[in-house]
Amino acid sequence: MNRRNSLINQILKEIYFDLNERELVLKKKELRALSNARLEEIFKNEVAPILEANELNKELELEWLNEEYECFRFN
Repeated sequence: MNRRNSLINQILKEIYFDLNERELVLKKKELRALSNARLEEIFKNEVAPILEANELNKELELEWLNEEYECFRFN
């Protein structure tokens, strides 16, 4: 059950972040009605790519900051 709630919360956070509170409640009810397999599929196809892109962006930003620091340090 914990995995299921975690999937629902991640889906809401990453895909439906722009809904108002009422719409979020309705979307959460809709997601709870789905099977575990369907939730996993949504997570795999829609949420995982977003999370991977966010992680890549963080890595690139860190790399850029390190390069900026090195340039600043040696100037």
